[in-house]
Amino acid sequence: MKKLIFLAIGFTALAGSAFAQGTNPVYVFKDVDIDGDNYVSMSEAQARAPDITLGQYMNADSDKDGNLNQDEFAVALKAYMAAHAAM
Repeated sequence: MKKLIFLAIGFTALAGSAFAQGTNPVYVFKDVDIDGDNYVSMSEAQARAPDITLGQYMNADSDKDGNLNQDEFAVALKAYMAAHAAM
């Protein structure tokens, strides 16, 4: 659980105000996926969240292919929302 919370904190800026207001994570994903290839690369993640670390990104990349697919991205955002709902 601590790992998920730590990972989620790194994705705070990715979620942005739109997700915090209840927007579907699919739309957030599409916004972060700058080149539209249906993956979020490390550089795309850093463009939206400059403070994200390589370790946080790699932890979110559960299939270890070097990119975040929509499911991996959604898990990180869900963990972020759960961590903040408990506060």
